[in-house]
Amino acid sequence: MSSPQIAVLTREQLDELLDAAVARGAALVAPRPAEEENRLKANVSIADAAEYLGVSLRTVSRMLSDGRLTPVRSGGIVRIRRAQLLAFGGGA
Repeated sequence: MSSPQIAVLTREQLDELLDAAVARGAALVAPRPAEEENRLKANVSIADAAEYLGVSLRTVSRMLSDGRLTPVRSGGIVRIRRAQLLAFGGGA
């Protein structure tokens, strides 16, 4: 059995391939914000919240301490409600 071939393309070659695909009717689609929001769970970890908001873990911890975000505690684990992140204006 032969091993798969891996092609290394330059940026220009990749652009040409994409242009050709679009010319043939292929659609290049970026994720929509609603799709991004739907990927979040009902309650997310501090690390996931930090990534979603585009801030550090320390910033999320401060936001929890000063009341800008409300923690959801379950069995010693701190989570943040997805709806609160969306309302906060995440995705920056």
